[in-house]
Amino acid sequence: MKKNMIYVFRATVMCIVLFLGVLGYVYYEKTLVEWWTPVVFALFVTVATLPLLGRHWSWLVGKDKTFGFLCHIFVMDCMAYFSFLGGNWFLADESTVHKEEVTVEEKKHNERTTGHRVGRRYYRSGRKSHSYYLTVRLADGSLKEMPVTLKRYNRVRTGSTITISLQEGAFGFMVIKGK
Repeated sequence: MKKNMIYVFRATVMCIVLFLGVLGYVYYEKTLVEWWTPVVFALFVTVATLPLLGRHWSWLVGKDKTFGFLCHIFVMDCMAYFSFLGGNWFLADESTVHKEEVTVEEKKHNERTTGHRVGRRYYRSGRKSHSYYLTVRLADGSLKEMPVTLKRYNRVRTGSTITISLQEGAFGFMVIKGK
């Protein structure tokens, strides 16, 4: 019974950490920041905490030091990535809200088909999922790809302008709030 609980605990911790990494990416899509800035921050935090926490992962991975090292890299990267982008978004200054007119440079529509296994060696096509993106040019000349709903995607034309609501985040990076 004890061994099964350890496996459940390990799987739960890894799912939570993976969820934080995905949530960090969701906040990246809502933040006006270069892709490498949060990645460099996460790597810096990981390397800085390696001497302090590198040996203390045996409670999660057992006695394997190499796997503990890899676990430290994965866990600390995901947590630091989420902390940087989530902290910037959640602690945004409400007094700096302003609307900005941006130009739509490009519209993207991605269609993915999921596959379902129906037999030992047989697969069939599943349902199709759609995702919609607008690439917009901000006032400072930078480009940002934003996920949008189907309704907004259909109403916008390439070359037109849309209004987005921006706030200054806690770490100085602008975040997109609202529609």
